[in-house]
Amino acid sequence: MGSTDIRVNPLGRDGDEGFELFLGGDCELETMIRALKFITKALEDGAKEVHD
Repeated sequence: MGSTDIRVNPLGRDGDEGFELFLGGDCELETMIRALKFITKALEDGAKEVHD
């Protein structure tokens, strides 16, 4: 049985100043890295469409 240990802590009175991520281990770190790479590529591809 597996689980994921990722916790999010909102910053600011209403969570409008960002957030902190707490990753519970190596697997969570690798998952977050992959997700951020995916998000970056999606944003870069979208920006290319606007400039073309």
